[in-house]
Amino acid sequence: MTTICSIKNLSYAIDGNVILNNFSMEIEKNDFIEIRGSNGSGKSTLLKIFCKLIPSKACEYRDNFKEHIDYLGHKNSLVEELSIRRNFELEGLALDSDIAKNFDIKELYDELCANLSFGEKRKFAIAKLLQAKKKIWVLDEPFAGLDAVSYDFLVKAFKQHIRSGGTILLTNHQTEIPDTKKVNLDEKIS
Repeated sequence: MTTICSIKNLSYAIDGNVILNNFSMEIEKNDFIEIRGSNGSGKSTLLKIFCKLIPSKACEYRDNFKEHIDYLGHKNSLVEELSIRRNFELEGLALDSDIAKNFDIKELYDELCANLSFGEKRKFAIAKLLQAKKKIWVLDEPFAGLDAVSYDFLVKAFKQHIRSGGTILLTNHQTEIPDTKKVNLDEKIS
C-alpha cells in the first residue's frame, strides 16, 4: 500500500481544551476511513489538519498529495447569491445528469442557491465533489441533511470511488457505513 499521510503523536488544543492527544494513524491509498466521535471530539479538526488547513508538524505527507484532495466541510462552498448553475460554471463544471437524477435535483439547477433548503444545497455541493475528479475526498459530515435515498446513492458513489483507486476520509454521525475503517475519537482520548 502507498501511504498518503502519516499522523504521529498529534496533539491539538482549542482554547486550552485538549481535543486530540497523542493521536496517530496512517492513511493509505484506497482507504475508506470513517471518523466517528461525539461533538467536540476533534473530528472536523482532524480533517482540517489532514488537508493542511491547520498546520501541524505531526503529519508527514506524500509529495504533491494536496493537488489530489477535494475537501467539503460543514459549509457547502456555494455562493448563496448565485444560481446553482453559475456555482458549477465557476468551477468549470456542469451538473452530471446521473448524479442529478439520483439526488433528485435536476429541476433546481437554475434556482438561486439562497432559495434552497440545507439538504438541497448539500446535494449540489456533494455533486460538485463527485464530478471534480480528485483522487482524495475529505468530507465533514457529508450525510447531514440528506434523505435516505440520497444517503444510499452517496454510499454507492463512495464505494465506486474506492474501487476506482480513490481514497476517502470522512466524519459521520449517521449510521455506520459497512466496509470502512473506523476511527472513534472518543476511544482515542487519554
